[in-house]
Amino acid sequence: MLGTPNRWCAWAVAVIALATHALAIASDPAAHQPFPRIATSASISLQGPTTETLSVRGQVSFDAAGRGPGNQMLYSAPNLATALVAVLMHGAIVDAARTAQKRQLQEAADRVLSRYRDAPATIRHTDLLLGVIAQQTSLNPTRRLALSGSPQGDWVIESTPVMTMVQDERALILDNSVVVYDANSPKAERFEGVVRVIASPLRRPGDAGDHWNADEGRRLRNTVGKLYAHSFEVLLAHTARTDDAVVADRTLRYHEGSNEKFERGKLLWQNCGRAVFKNLHGWIMSVPLARRAGDPEHASNCVDPLSVED
Repeated sequence: MLGTPNRWCAWAVAVIALATHALAIASDPAAHQPFPRIATSASISLQGPTTETLSVRGQVSFDAAGRGPGNQMLYSAPNLATALVAVLMHGAIVDAARTAQKRQLQEAADRVLSRYRDAPATIRHTDLLLGVIAQQTSLNPTRRLALSGSPQGDWVIESTPVMTMVQDERALILDNSVVVYDANSPKAERFEGVVRVIASPLRRPGDAGDHWNADEGRRLRNTVGKLYAHSFEVLLAHTARTDDAVVADRTLRYHEGSNEKFERGKLLWQNCGRAVFKNLHGWIMSVPLARRAGDPEHASNCVDPLSVED
């Protein structure tokens, strides 16, 4: 005997939940897809968003969204068909509640930006992309990059950056959502993913607002430009790699403002208190490592290139 109808229903719900979780992991766009190989001499066309100004937001955690006593379900139904209908209805209700809670959480988190609205509004995507071209030309004169609208290159990189201010205002995060594909065969080799760059946190005491708003927001604009250019530096360096060495996952400890974070991933390279790694979701991340006084790189002449201190 396999049990009562209620037990059958509970078993069916558990199978559905496991299948949904497995599908979510399998559909993660960047977790398992291969990264394209782009020669350093290849020509690349850069394309930004259709909107002119940069998207900004406050940092928020959605871990608690969708939770609460109203979202719990008792798996009791007279038959399997009724149980499946109940599961689908419950899922729709939970999704709606989660969406509403996420919106409320984001609105509350965005209050941290109340005194920085003017500076981000002056950051244009075209200027950011021109900064990328200038940096890459300096780093590698053989690299040929042009804005979209110029003659098509060998490759196309579509870029959508978003700036996030952490809640303690001590650091900025730049998420660069990219789509990379061969201009001649867009569907043959295509990568979609995120390059996240976290600035080193402000070290000196005082009001962070005074720092970012100094000189009419110049420091904030400059930092965003540096983070965005660095995201392309990391991306293009990864696409130009020539080895397929197998790298074991490891846990990295890094700073996100005043908070210390832990994350698993494959270390790509590390230098002067900064590490670049690929996390378990397939994101490429450049982070300021959490260092101690005894660490080998803890030296006065070792300065993170993405330090926001002037």
